[in-house]
Amino acid sequence: MTVLAMVAVLAALLVGVSRSAPAEAAYAGDFNPAYIISDERFFDNGSMTEAQIQAFLSAQVPRCYSTDPTLPCLPSLITSTSNRAPAANGCAGYASEAWESSAHILWKIAQACRINAQVLIVMLQKEQSLVTATKPTLRQYQAAMGANCPDTAPCAPTTLGFFNQVYTAAWQMRQYTYVPNSWRHRIGPTSVYYSPTASCGSSIVNIRNQATANLYNYTPYQPNAAALANLYGTGDSCSTYGNRNFWRFFSDWFGSPIASGTTQIDGVYNAMGGATGVLGNPTSDYIAISTISGAGTGRAYDGGSVYWSPRTGAAAVIEPFRAFYFGYGGATGRLGWPNSQSAAIPGRPGGAGQSFLYGSVYKSDTTGIHSVIGVLRDLYFGFGGATGSLGWPTSESRTVTTNGSGGTTSGLVQDFEAGQALSATRTGTFAVPGAILATYTAQGGPASDLGWPISPANTYPVNGGGSGQVFEGGSIYSSAAGAYVVSGAFRDAYFSVGGAAGWIGWPTTASFCISADQCWQHFQNASILKEPAGARIALAAIEEAHAAAGGDAGSQGRRTSGLIRIAENGGGLGQVYANASIYFSRTTGAFGVGGPIRDFYWANGGAAGKLGFPVSAETCTAGACQQSFSGGTVFWNAQDGAFVSSPAIAALYTASGGSRGVLGAPVSWTIPIPENGGGIGQAFKGGSVYSSAAGTFAVTEPIRAGYFGLNGAAGTLGWPTAAGVCDATSCRQSFTGGTLTWRQGVGYTVG
Repeated sequence: MTVLAMVAVLAALLVGVSRSAPAEAAYAGDFNPAYIISDERFFDNGSMTEAQIQAFLSAQVPRCYSTDPTLPCLPSLITSTSNRAPAANGCAGYASEAWESSAHILWKIAQACRINAQVLIVMLQKEQSLVTATKPTLRQYQAAMGANCPDTAPCAPTTLGFFNQVYTAAWQMRQYTYVPNSWRHRIGPTSVYYSPTASCGSSIVNIRNQATANLYNYTPYQPNAAALANLYGTGDSCSTYGNRNFWRFFSDWFGSPIASGTTQIDGVYNAMGGATGVLGNPTSDYIAISTISGAGTGRAYDGGSVYWSPRTGAAAVIEPFRAFYFGYGGATGRLGWPNSQSAAIPGRPGGAGQSFLYGSVYKSDTTGIHSVIGVLRDLYFGFGGATGSLGWPTSESRTVTTNGSGGTTSGLVQDFEAGQALSATRTGTFAVPGAILATYTAQGGPASDLGWPISPANTYPVNGGGSGQVFEGGSIYSSAAGAYVVSGAFRDAYFSVGGAAGWIGWPTTASFCISADQCWQHFQNASILKEPAGARIALAAIEEAHAAAGGDAGSQGRRTSGLIRIAENGGGLGQVYANASIYFSRTTGAFGVGGPIRDFYWANGGAAGKLGFPVSAETCTAGACQQSFSGGTVFWNAQDGAFVSSPAIAALYTASGGSRGVLGAPVSWTIPIPENGGGIGQAFKGGSVYSSAAGTFAVTEPIRAGYFGLNGAAGTLGWPTAAGVCDATSCRQSFTGGTLTWRQGVGYTVG
């Protein structure tokens, strides 16, 4: 049977049954300042129906003497109400019906705030004698419950009037109940004054239950001996009467205020099938139970036990939950009172759970039965509980004590199918998911240098996606490359460039040292190098190329920049040294560029320009140097400076005298020409050089002008096959498509 079904059955059992009965006069010797009313009676919102409330009110005023239609006696009151929204740890809300009778209001508020209507009636009498008033005054209605009506000031305007007063008082009782340690009077030894006059003194009252604490928080005085000696009269100058009169009126009108919760337990038992149901036959009497969260009642049966407390209501704990519950001390243990029935977990076959005041218990066919308590349960619920990403608990929580950089710390650790929950006062409560957890555990968990988590695990979609979590002594990042710790100087440098969300991406290795002075950690797009001077973003390939060139003492000199990102030409990295720069891309590798070639390279945009990344080292022969790049080869000599060409064209150019020869200075870089079998060309001031399968040849004036007129290498003549030959009046040159001749005074002919 579902919880809702059981509640419905219980409600049906209570309809029309009043637990109020006429009583004889109260006896002062029965008054116990530590236990004025039981929790069961105080919170029994099924004690009276609306009709019974109306009948009781009418019986207290056989004849009304009010002649003011706006101030009728309480049984005849019809007054306005207003909507009240449900409140956490408070009342369930109130749906206004515009104008409602006093009995209807009392019954609805009793249900909404889960408080006994008899308590509300008694409070009306002890505060303003309104229940028996035969000629009520405006003040009696405005301050009906004394709610927000201090002795030394007027009532708060927002709580004036019968409805506002009753709702506010009932709501206040709920606040006292749900946050008991936030108020002065609480369960346990408490100093309670006799009077607002301090000289009248106080005594320690060992308050036994929440309802009694509520009464003292509402009216913070206990009756002295004089007030109790004259139970229906007055005492002395130090006497107060509020809580005495509450107990007296309740006893006179409704019988003993002390009850044990048996009715609610019986209701749950019957709703679950009684002796033929899962609980079976009772094996104990009703047992009064005192706990740190208030008094309550329990009863044992063959197949489980049923418990009741004012904070949680009545609920059954059946096997195997009961055996587990008893293992932790039952209602007086760390789980406290049950506040739900056990139930299957939707979407998790083979498992079930039950909620208790301070924790929950889960049973799974695969993981066994375990509890999740306190702040760990709050965290677990934040992840969706048993249906969330952490899955079933696989252990009980355990206390772990660490002695890290922040000092000695004790915290809780609990294992789940897909992660671990950790909570320490200094750092907070966080879950470590499975992907990160394996590395965290391998490091030693909270007892390691990493310490306790100080952030949740966060997922980032950048750089291929992954997750990261911050701990006291480092961070762990998990991606397709694996899960690795980044800590100390490595983490400081990593954070300086945006961490996993930055351009160097996710870690791909753990940190490692190759010498006492040099340690590395590699990431997707770069590395971090830790040296005695500190940690910096670096690239192993660039560092190795620099070392191969002699390091700081070599031709490249010392480093003068950090690692530089280059997005163009497929992307890569560069680093500047005193006499050279080293560039790296994944497709070309790492090469240094120095001297005049670097000057030319930089003047043309460096790795971000048309030349792109270097694809070879620089080579020099007889005072001439060259270096290849993805966008061409740079040549340099002292005569011509640096220029871009191909090896074959550069060789011909140099042999012909370079910039001082007939060709002169270059006016273009090499140009690919796909027509006629394909090749390349390069223009100079005095001519052009073409290189194809037919060879490498210069085309100079005046042949070049006619060649260009026929669309050059892309035209009908195609590629040159020999050098041009000239005399005083003519020139000719052979091409794959014919011979072009120039004669002075005649012009060009093709043959």
